[in-house]
Amino acid sequence: MKIKVLPEDFIVTEITNFPTNKTGEYHVYRLEKKFWNTIDALQYIARKNSLPLSQLSYGGKKDRYALTSQHITVFKNKLDLDTGMDNLKLTFLGKSNRHFATSDIIANRFQIVIRDISQLDAKKMLNNLFNIANYGFPNYFGEQRFGSYDERCGFFGEKFLKAQYNGAIKAAVCSIFPQDSSSDKQRKQLFFEHWGDFKYCLKFAKTNLEKRIFTYLVDNPKKFINTIHLLPTTDVSTYFSAYQSYLWNKMLDKIFLKRLLSDSKKIVIKHWKLSSYTKLVDDELEYFKKLRLPSHGLTPYFSSDEVETFYDEILKEEGLHQGRFNFRHYRKVIIKSFQRDAVVFPINLKAKQPESDEIYKGKIKVILSFELTRGAFATTLIKHLL
Repeated sequence: MKIKVLPEDFIVTEITNFPTNKTGEYHVYRLEKKFWNTIDALQYIARKNSLPLSQLSYGGKKDRYALTSQHITVFKNKLDLDTGMDNLKLTFLGKSNRHFATSDIIANRFQIVIRDISQLDAKKMLNNLFNIANYGFPNYFGEQRFGSYDERCGFFGEKFLKAQYNGAIKAAVCSIFPQDSSSDKQRKQLFFEHWGDFKYCLKFAKTNLEKRIFTYLVDNPKKFINTIHLLPTTDVSTYFSAYQSYLWNKMLDKIFLKRLLSDSKKIVIKHWKLSSYTKLVDDELEYFKKLRLPSHGLTPYFSSDEVETFYDEILKEEGLHQGRFNFRHYRKVIIKSFQRDAVVFPINLKAKQPESDEIYKGKIKVILSFELTRGAFATTLIKHLL
């Protein structure tokens, strides 16, 4: 099975009723892109138009390897923003009195082409549509959320929360990402293998950030917390979100292991096997439909003592305690707790009849369309389909 073979195979459209009018300090745009993730796109737009990045606001991060449409707002700026790129398009929609935020996203609409499957897999997929429409699927964070995670280095967020600042900055500098060029991967591997010999690493530093970090560590080889202050705030926020998502997935998996009485199965997200199901009996369905879980962070809300127990068990297993989220040495990012549904139900889930795959000869492709509430991952739904 393959998805995202072409950007047009994975189309995401943000659904919102964000109000626009003829007046207001914020200019509202539709941002359409492919081969760009949202943060990189906004950074480019800000540089191209000589704007502070802080003047641009968005609601959700959209995938790089997809054809996506979303809303952004720009504070106090001219109307003719330019990108100069065919794969990065801005359309002015009007003005507003406030910036666009995550809460303005009602849902995301998806059209996804699943390729390179057999007739048997296509049949299984169509049969599973009924189960997912009626019983939903576990709302695990999908693999896109863990793009900043490298198994060699571990989670930046975990290292930081345990005050292992050496490991945290090593994870930030040495982690290899799927989108890295071959030269970037080789350089990061060299840093990983020679970590501690910062003079040697400095010789091979390429980016300004790498040069600043290693220059500082040459003179201050033990002051790792200070190098973390050199990292872009958006990157640090992404690193923390990845670890927060891992903890949440682990907590939901634990609850399924305890509460599922009917058929259970496993799905793999990144490196982790997580508990799932095909169907739920009546009591289970009612329980999971109502269940909301807090992410690990500041001031979590617990809907029941049972949820609090699961939350605390994850902290204990990870060697953490709640006070760690109120760290003092770094104030640029705050790890807030938020509520998330345990199970999600797709809206208007449909599949076209299987047809021959024009790219993978002798194989079948299936085109799916559906809507998911804000924050739910289409890739997680697809894993349950198959």
